[in-house]
Amino acid sequence: MTHAGLVSVAQEGRYQRYHANLPLMLELIAYLTEECCAGHPEQCAEIRTDSCCPEAVLPPLPKIETES
Repeated sequence: MTHAGLVSVAQEGRYQRYHANLPLMLELIAYLTEECCAGHPEQCAEIRTDSCCPEAVLPPLPKIETES
């Protein structure tokens, strides 16, 4: 994960402190959601409702257009 830039490590004495790169992680989640759902991320809506993440940090779902 450090090589991918998803986390960084800072040495603090004899401990190592890991910091998440949240913007990059959210970008990765958005990409995976779009690709996982074969271009139809609205199909992943049910999975999102089961997530423990607040809706505000999840990537937005596209608006579903309905035929009139």
